[in-house]
Amino acid sequence: MKVARSLGLGGLAIEAAPTGPVATMDPDAPAAGDWPTLEGDGTLRRLSLDVADVNADFAAHADTRAASRPLPDAPETRFIDLYMALVSQPNIARSLLGENQATNLQEWLGEGDHAILLAASGLYSFKGSGYVRGGIFDRVVLIQDDVSIRFHDRDHRRATVAAADAPPLTEMDLFRIPADSGFDPAKPFRLQLLVQREVAAIEKAFLTYDLAYELPEQYLTIVAPPPAVEPAPDVATAAVDDLNRTESEAQAALWKRIWEGKRIEIAALLTMLFALTIAFFGQEWLSRSERAVSWFRTGFLLLTLVYLGWYANAQLSVVNLMALAHSLVDGFTWQAFLLDPLTFILWFSVAAALIFWGRGAFCGWLCPFGALQELTNRVARKLRVPQVQVP
Repeated sequence: MKVARSLGLGGLAIEAAPTGPVATMDPDAPAAGDWPTLEGDGTLRRLSLDVADVNADFAAHADTRAASRPLPDAPETRFIDLYMALVSQPNIARSLLGENQATNLQEWLGEGDHAILLAASGLYSFKGSGYVRGGIFDRVVLIQDDVSIRFHDRDHRRATVAAADAPPLTEMDLFRIPADSGFDPAKPFRLQLLVQREVAAIEKAFLTYDLAYELPEQYLTIVAPPPAVEPAPDVATAAVDDLNRTESEAQAALWKRIWEGKRIEIAALLTMLFALTIAFFGQEWLSRSERAVSWFRTGFLLLTLVYLGWYANAQLSVVNLMALAHSLVDGFTWQAFLLDPLTFILWFSVAAALIFWGRGAFCGWLCPFGALQELTNRVARKLRVPQVQVP
């Protein structure tokens, strides 16, 4: 999404640099000490659903089986009361969690991390039990602009609420928002709650409810952006020239950087190809010793499997041929193939080997999958696994 937005792809607008004041979270802003005040000023946000609400929403659901299985509880029964607060603001954390938990929370958070408190009561659990089996909380997701954040068990801690006059709560949990998620605490965001209902033995219907959150103004600081500096004419001209570079120039710069970054891998592959070429041209000399051939072949196959296959992912396949065919139809260009140096080198080496030795060079020596088959079969023979001889 970041790449698409930066290039304006898919109808996304290219984000411009801010020209007006920018808001940031003020870590020193004070917070009220009791639950009703925190809820009243927007520090705490609440989503409240009763059984009648959920039954009505499922009745309007496209799956009629969901409407035929309403909750049997009284309509006014509380389905869920869900509260959310941004507790990476230190004083909000102290008001809701108490001094000790707030201190532990700050120690748990890394630089740039944030955290929310989710607390709830009612029939429905926002945690569910899926996180116990798979380590992921599948009933809640945090959404801000194009960013969706799902929480894992490693980003979760249980909590207790210490704020005065807090309502009875059955679930109280902290969820960490990693710094690399792109989350901005000064911008609005929402929590999406997934509500599920069984409609068959192994089928479920789903609804989503949004709990919107925006940090109140008393916790924000307005920062003025640095004044824009008009570039000198020659600097402006250079900038325009840079922006007007053709796409092919940009692609060329990209594949050159990739080749420079893989110099060691390229050198290792060229060494392998050189050794194999010497062995093939000197096969009459090498084959005088069966032991030498066996050791050389076993070592080379292991190198092909481990290095080319598992480490470098340089497995040639029909996908590469299809890409070549499409390129010839749509207008051939080298850049797409140069983005993968090892595959590019292997294709040319295999094409050259076809002239001298047919498909033997690739299928017998340079194919990681073929190497895996042969080495596995050798182990199977050593273990006396029965072998089927096909006529």
